[in-house]
Amino acid sequence: MPLFSSKVTKSEQSLSIDEKVKMIDKEIQQLYEFCKKAGYTKTQIEDCAQPLLAIETRQKHIRCLKFLAYFVVLLAFIGFLFAFDPTYRKICIYGKQAALKV
Repeated sequence: MPLFSSKVTKSEQSLSIDEKVKMIDKEIQQLYEFCKKAGYTKTQIEDCAQPLLAIETRQKHIRCLKFLAYFVVLLAFIGFLFAFDPTYRKICIYGKQAALKV
């Protein structure tokens, strides 16, 4: 049976982020192997790990929403430029000048 401890040692505190992630990954793999040996099915293990998986899913949703928000702001800015008459006229002038140079 793998040994899991909630106490953090001084050496663990001084580890880099990559080393900490590798250590956590190793402990999760050990826990998964222990659960498999104990007779749990894959679906039972996933059900027990759902709180951890939900955090990852939530972070993915947040990243998607941020990207969507930035995209909407960009589209709104471009739309404003075309809707604002003086800016629209300047864009048309520069566009025609660029077309003539090509």
